[in-house]
Amino acid sequence: MEDFYKQKIMYPNMTKFLPFYFDKHSFFQNDKSFMIVGEHIAYLTAFLNSSLFKFCFADNFPELQGGTRELRKIFFDKISVLQIGNSTDNIFREKIIQMQELKTE
Repeated sequence: MEDFYKQKIMYPNMTKFLPFYFDKHSFFQNDKSFMIVGEHIAYLTAFLNSSLFKFCFADNFPELQGGTRELRKIFFDKISVLQIGNSTDNIFREKIIQMQELKTE
């Protein structure tokens, strides 16, 4: 339960578009979505939302009816991500928050 109060990445279990949301507001989720908690998640959010990620890794997730993909933890575990420091993550955090705020206006 305490993970809900941490900064996290939220994403649906099935989707066509591979959207990942950086949550700094401690939102709760239902059973149709997942979350990722840990260090440097702003950078990870930017990476997961990138065209490069979609191009390289979309086929790692099983395709379901209607062109949707199933995003489960077991498929993420096989993807390597560049290790970064706090200063780099802070830059991505500012940009991710700015982009998400622009989308909600």
